[in-house]
Amino acid sequence: MIIRIAWFEYRYMTRSISTLVLAALLLGLSFLLTANSSEFLDKGGNVYINSPYMITLSLMILGIFSSLITPSFMADAILKDQEHRFAGVLYATPVGESVYLSGRFLGAFLALMTALAAAPLGMILGQLWPWADRASLAPLNLAHYGIAFFGFLLPSMLVVACFIFSVAVITRRSLYTYLAAFAMLVLYMVVSETNAIGPLWDPFMHRILEEYTRYWTAAERNTRMLQYDARGARSLNILHPSYSV
Repeated sequence: MIIRIAWFEYRYMTRSISTLVLAALLLGLSFLLTANSSEFLDKGGNVYINSPYMITLSLMILGIFSSLITPSFMADAILKDQEHRFAGVLYATPVGESVYLSGRFLGAFLALMTALAAAPLGMILGQLWPWADRASLAPLNLAHYGIAFFGFLLPSMLVVACFIFSVAVITRRSLYTYLAAFAMLVLYMVVSETNAIGPLWDPFMHRILEEYTRYWTAAERNTRMLQYDARGARSLNILHPSYSV
């Protein structure tokens, strides 16, 4: 039953005009960024626009800005039934509340990630563009896009989506979900501007990327991929002993 509810919600959201416009916007912007990479990169830099570091950085920044549109997915999955006075009918059916909420969350989250997947797709198409500047591009490696998307953007957005969805379920007010998204942005800015709070408190993992790759050379940024490991976590303590991991 959860799968059926999730599939219904997913189809409903992916067919909406707002989702299609968002996906088209992300596809176009990422395509232009990659196809015209020489216009955006530092002329004296040696890091490719499609290096593992730049792909991960771009998707993490995308996650930060996407927190502002996440409520339109996660809150709408719950609040639209209340707005149309259909929630009472649903709760009167044999479907349990936990099954209903789980299905709605899963469908809305998959729809959100489908829209965000337009960004790495646009990067790949931009790299394959015949007139792209080859001097600022490394050979195409689909694994780098997959690792950055599923290994870093997806977990980050899952944390944001869970928090906002919980606020929507508890408050039943769209305004509070946007306030929750704003609170996460405030937390990110506090983590970015002070050392009093460790980078592991950053819900978007951007600060972790900065700390972990601070001393990487251009060659390392062009070839190495950020990884989950205990050694990397300990290195944050070495760089900043005040951080607790």
